Amino acid sequence: MGLLDFFGLNKKEDPDEATLKRLKSTGSDLSKPHNIGFYLYFPSQFAAEKAAIRIKKSGFHTSIINSKKGDWLCLATKKMVPELSAFRNFRTEFGHLFQTFGGKYDGWGTEAEK
Repeated sequence: MGLLDFFGLNKKEDPDEATLKRLKSTGSDLSKPHNIGFYLYFPSQFAAEKAAIRIKKSGFHTSIINSKKGDWLCLATKKMVPELSAFRNFRTEFGHLFQTFGGKYDGWGTEAEK
């Protein structure tokens, strides 16, 4: 462990926490529900569609889009209050999908709610 690690200066910031900070810095009211989009990429349309079926069971709306990079985007959207614990839970839930169907998670995004 280096000196910077000891003082927490080399610690990578949690991507969900960083996105929440950026959202707040734009003036978004984090106590209000936001329409949040989660970006999940799969190696085939079949895998994306199978994952979407499971994701819908958690209250998401889904769209399957050919990303033209050879993979398929499953855009999962949900209206919710943006909370760090929820994003961490989704990250774990999505991780299980990737173990089953392959793919990767590319984070989430939303517009500011004033």
